[in-house]
Amino acid sequence: MLPNIGKFDTVYMLYNLQIISLFLCLLASSLVSYGTESNSTSEKAKDKDPEVILPKKKTIRNAIVLKGFIEDPDATVLSIDTQNWSDLRVSTPPIHGKTVSKGEILLEIDTEKIRNHIQVLSHDLNILDLNKEILLAEIKLAEELAPLEKAEIDRFENYVKEDYNRFNKVYLPFDKKSATMSLKSSEQYLANAAEELNQLKKMYEADDLTEETEEIILQRAQHQYERAKFSFEAAKIRHEETLDIQLPRGKTATDANFNREKLSIKTIRKIKPAELNRKKLEGKKMVEERKQLAINKEKFEKDLKIIQPIKSPFNGVLFWGTFDRGKWSGASGFKSKLRKGGILKPHEDFMTISPGRQIRARLDLPEKHLHLIKVGNEAKLSLVSADESKIPSSIKKISKIQVQPGIFDLTAEIMLPKGFILPNPGSACTLECVTYHRADAITLPADVIKSEENNPESKFVYILNKKGKVQKKRIEEGKKSGDSIEILSGVRMGMKVLKKKPNS
Repeated sequence: MLPNIGKFDTVYMLYNLQIISLFLCLLASSLVSYGTESNSTSEKAKDKDPEVILPKKKTIRNAIVLKGFIEDPDATVLSIDTQNWSDLRVSTPPIHGKTVSKGEILLEIDTEKIRNHIQVLSHDLNILDLNKEILLAEIKLAEELAPLEKAEIDRFENYVKEDYNRFNKVYLPFDKKSATMSLKSSEQYLANAAEELNQLKKMYEADDLTEETEEIILQRAQHQYERAKFSFEAAKIRHEETLDIQLPRGKTATDANFNREKLSIKTIRKIKPAELNRKKLEGKKMVEERKQLAINKEKFEKDLKIIQPIKSPFNGVLFWGTFDRGKWSGASGFKSKLRKGGILKPHEDFMTISPGRQIRARLDLPEKHLHLIKVGNEAKLSLVSADESKIPSSIKKISKIQVQPGIFDLTAEIMLPKGFILPNPGSACTLECVTYHRADAITLPADVIKSEENNPESKFVYILNKKGKVQKKRIEEGKKSGDSIEILSGVRMGMKVLKKKPNS
């Protein structure tokens, strides 16, 4: 069996022809003693000649693919921005996907309720003006009557004082005196009746009148005496009642009434000016109410102008819903609203007009790739609707902050080829961004590169030097492409790199 000459190092090919012939003779003699000795010699040759590879030049091209959507930068979102009116009921709905012209009516809102409301506010303003006129007349009258009413209150207060003083000085003493005089009169009347009765009795005992006549006169006198006696007893009761009950009660009632009148007068003196001031404040309040009512009416009138038939601001295509960084919201959320009788909310973005003059791409840039891409880098755009087309693009803008956790916003400018149909906003797309490209990079397979145990960042390889000895060589890695790694320093073309770590 002939040995595999291809396994020998290429250096041996430089030996002269004589050495090769001698070497072949030695090999031929070794074939005679075929067996264990031959096998051991072969193993030794393998140990002395480890497997090596040579560095290769390759093109290193790394790229990332981002997903996103096509956006019309000139698209305008429409909403009804009323300030006070919230009943936005659709009477004529917009047509999704319709091509519209500038000034064309897109949507109509029912305005009957807001017109009625404005009419009610107008009536309220008119009534408020009449109430204000009446109140001003009342205030003027109250101001003119104030001196007269004050004089009347003063006069009434004097009358009350005079009546109270007269009661204490005149009527109360007189009532006491009258009660005493009444009692004294009854007493005198009783005394007179008794005296008259006694005199008649004496006289009749001395005269010659008939007994029958005498009896009548005496009986009459007796009755008069008894009436006088009864009257005196009644007078004593009335005198006692007058002095002990009626007059004290009357005095108490008069004092209470006098105090009540004083409090009433004092209160009236405070109430009258307060009432006038209240009317004046009501007048100021009415002025402010009218002012606010007029402002509200003006606001509703402005709202009425806002909800007049909504017209297109320019030529374009009408979309139900909105676009967020090119992603369409869809129409399902607006089906119940954008129909006849549907209700919209103020300031709600519900419709978009796309003029379709230009487009751009908005894509999600993961935070882990943020350092790999810069503004101005070239890229290739692919549309879902045209997978085979690679449209030239460039990075126009990268957001400074995240648009969602871990995601930045990337805007790409698109250079559409001549005759290429402009894609619709919301079309899905992908963007391939080349992050690194080198055509003549020196590369090695990743599995021949080793790391220091105590320093994984420190890389090295084993090479065979010119003398055929194994040597440890530190290297600097570059970019990786598949199983190959770019070598920036430490290895040159033509160097022999060991595939495996040597045994010793």
